Amino acid sequence: MRLSFYENGDWLAQLHLLDDEGLPVDLSGLSLSLALRDRLGRFAMKLSDGDGLVVADAAAGCVNLDISVSRHKNIVPGLYRFDMVSISGDGARRNILRGTMHIRRGQVEVPGRDDSNSVDDQQIVISGGTF
Repeated sequence: MRLSFYENGDWLAQLHLLDDEGLPVDLSGLSLSLALRDRLGRFAMKLSDGDGLVVADAAAGCVNLDISVSRHKNIVPGLYRFDMVSISGDGARRNILRGTMHIRRGQVEVPGRDDSNSVDDQQIVISGGTF
């Protein structure tokens, strides 16, 4: 999965997590955490439930990424890697999503073209195992 955002806008995306059979991953009873690291593996930012990550519809596997400019103002443009982890009530952790996040310099607006700083709905297939 690859996400791309501009450095000077809010980062918004809606992710739909699907299993190998194309069915929604049920996120009921799980907490989520996302770690963002630069190319050298250095920690850049951590998101969690209510702090950049919102489970919009647990049964449908729908997660909203919502990061305001003020929250990511210290992230410089470049390519980053992220891991999203689910945490069950008993503390079991599972990596459910990996990808890259490309942060682009400045927001460019072209007359007559909508260059919003968000990603359209993403459907992501999660392979292997159960939740």
